[in-house]
Amino acid sequence: MCVHHRIVADGTPEEVIRPDVLEATFGARMDVLEHLGMRVVIDEMREPRFVNEVG
Repeated sequence: MCVHHRIVADGTPEEVIRPDVLEATFGARMDVLEHLGMRVVIDEMREPRFVNEVG
């Protein structure tokens, strides 16, 4: 993983795309899911939000 022309993590996707590495790199908590053999990074959910919620 490279940020601002600097290597911050090196390895396989399983070794690099992990919540602890992402938080140390980007300063935000993230969840990592596996879908159809691919790693998917999402923001850590703080509170439920609904599309049709009013207000």
